[in-house]
Parts: sequence; structure tokens; C-alpha cells
Amino acid sequence: MSYQTPSFTIRPASWLAPDVFYVGVDDERGVLLRLDGDVWRACSSPKQVFEGGIFVARKNVDLIEAAERAIALGLDPMLLKQLKEEQLEARVRAAKRWTHFIERGAVGAGPRGTESSGEWLLVELAGTRLKCGKPALDLLDRFSASEIESIRDAMRAMGPEGWYWPVVHRDPA
Repeated sequence: MSYQTPSFTIRPASWLAPDVFYVGVDDERGVLLRLDGDVWRACSSPKQVFEGGIFVARKNVDLIEAAERAIALGLDPMLLKQLKEEQLEARVRAAKRWTHFIERGAVGAGPRGTESSGEWLLVELAGTRLKCGKPALDLLDRFSASEIESIRDAMRAMGPEGWYWPVVHRDPA
């Protein structure tokens, strides 16, 4: 099943993942469009479908409008390349903000009193080994971003009574 406008065609690319579409101007020029949680993303390759993509629109924008925006980006390879580079640079900058907390926790140095509760938690978590022998932060590497988001949604749905308080009130082993 596909949808055709005068300027492009939209076809599901469900063999890649749910909510992925191929938006093509012709048989040779097109872009992949993916609904990722609450945003539409343009992807230049199947590999990028799983690694991110460029923000196109919020999910409240319909598929046709998101496709129009994606094709406008996708047909200008220099713009798409520039946006990918900017996105990568932003991710590297964001990652650098956290590395010293992770390094400090990994070597066993504790948190400092001036850190926020989130930073404190990260230092503690980075220095924690689970009962299975793996570092606790390995958990983040085991799940994709969308899986982590689904886990967080489940935690919200359960509320603190379902996941937080049972752990806090449990007797330490």
C-alpha cells in the first residue's frame, strides 16, 4: 500500500521497523521517514533508522506534512550532511558533560557535595556492580533509546508504589 501526491510517493518500509516509511520523488531519489517516539525523523539510510536521523517534526504533524519536510531535507544532500554533522557534534558535546562523572564513579571515587542529585546518582551508578557481575551502567548499553523510553513509560504507569517504594523498603540482603 502506498500514498501518492503530485510530488512524491509514500510507501511503508515495515521490513526495517514499525512506523518507517520510504518517501520518494522517483525510483532513485528519496528518504526514509521514521516516527521515533514523539517526533518524525528523516533518515538517509537503513542504518540511520536505528541510530537516529534528523528531526523533521513533532508527532502531532501528519504523515504527509512530515514527508514533505523530510523530502525537502533529503533532496539536498549537503544540507542533510551538514545537519548530521551538527547533530553528531551536539551529541559529542553532551556526552563530554557526563564523562567525568562516569570516570569518577568507575574508579570508586564518590560523589561530591556540590553535585545535583542526578549527577550524584550517576557517579554512584557508575561505581556499582550488579549481582550478575556487570557494571550497572551496562544496563544503558543493553537497551535501545526507544526501549529505555518504554521502560520509563512503564515506570510512570506503575507509579512509585509499583517500582520505587518496594525497593526502598526491602530489607538489604
